[in-house]
Amino acid sequence: MRRVASFMGGPTQWRWGSRVLWKRQVLIASTALSEYHLRSISALSPSLWNCRRLFHQATRLRLEPSKGVPAAEGTNTFRTECPQGKTEEEKRKIQKQQQPRRQKTAVKEKIQATEGSIVSAEALSKIPVYRVVSHVMRHLWPPGQPMYRVLVVTSVICVVTAKVLKVAVPFWFKMVVDALAPDHNVANAVVVLGPLQLGVFGMVAAYGITRLTGSLTEELKSALFAPVGSHASTTIAMEMFRKLHSLDLNFHLSRETGVISKDLDRGSRAFWSLAYALLFLVIPTAFEVMLVCTALQTSAGLSFIATALSAVFSYIGW
Repeated sequence: MRRVASFMGGPTQWRWGSRVLWKRQVLIASTALSEYHLRSISALSPSLWNCRRLFHQATRLRLEPSKGVPAAEGTNTFRTECPQGKTEEEKRKIQKQQQPRRQKTAVKEKIQATEGSIVSAEALSKIPVYRVVSHVMRHLWPPGQPMYRVLVVTSVICVVTAKVLKVAVPFWFKMVVDALAPDHNVANAVVVLGPLQLGVFGMVAAYGITRLTGSLTEELKSALFAPVGSHASTTIAMEMFRKLHSLDLNFHLSRETGVISKDLDRGSRAFWSLAYALLFLVIPTAFEVMLVCTALQTSAGLSFIATALSAVFSYIGW
């Protein structure tokens, strides 16, 4: 079956086997009726402009003159105005230039208004750090959730305990060494200590217990904080999900929703990393530096504190 359509000033010629059917009036009537319905629907609901555009793309005829029948002038504007020998892409460009420019619809206006309301990357970079920290802490200390607050407090206590024990481990080691070498005479250490001086073994046991307890509390704080971080990440993901669904339909039509969902997933996972780094890395490290500086001041002096702080800041700046 072969079907060829052409505009010749007369009716459109359809070839079907050996018979010739004339369907020009039916084609014109159906096209006009479809155009009338689409204009009516577009007037009632401007958001259906995309449906109208897709309809025109789907119903556009690839017109080809019948063999042996010359095409009439002025009946096919695209074929008469496009010079022969042009490629299909060049013909489409010429046809697009000849089409009248459509007026701005309400959908496009709403899309532009929505784009103006979306926060850009430059605006996000100008947000102060304290606002980000306060937002994170608000989810780490959820209102009306006493269980999660208790877990947060317990995790902080474990962190502080671990830092104090880590600083105390070298002092226990120093005391053990000093007790095992009285008067700097290692050869006479056993004779001087005697069997009754069991304090050295207690110091060794305290050294081992302190180091073991510090490692245990370091791991315990991660286990205690896991439910809090999971609850906070879920809460933020739900807030973003509700915000996304509360937006207008034009927002979803003008953007790729799949890409936005990936960004939301990255944001919820990034919150966990930010909260963990803020609560268990930045603040505890600053607290540990303060403890070390205090210990150095009591045992060595200000020169050692300056050396330690310069090494720390050089490492951070590097």
